[in-house]
Amino acid sequence: MITKEEAHDILKKYLGKKRRDYVTISAVSEIQLKENKKILYGDHESEYLTVYIAGYSTLWGMEERGVVVYIAAETGDVLYSLSSHGWVEELE
Repeated sequence: MITKEEAHDILKKYLGKKRRDYVTISAVSEIQLKENKKILYGDHESEYLTVYIAGYSTLWGMEERGVVVYIAAETGDVLYSLSSHGWVEELE
């Protein structure tokens, strides 16, 4: 299982790889570990996994909006990103 620090690094690398601009990013202490969380989207949809939930905020027009990112705790894979507008991966 990865650590919160590793999840934080994975999030930063993921945002860079996807070229997502952000204003703020979750501090390591703000990242949450959730066990048996139902996965709502992607390759693992409907499975129950242990995940880290981290977030970042980005500018959408004139306002700042939050996005949560689900990271598989066992593998370190980014599962999906969710904003108030839906799955961010579908907007890219």
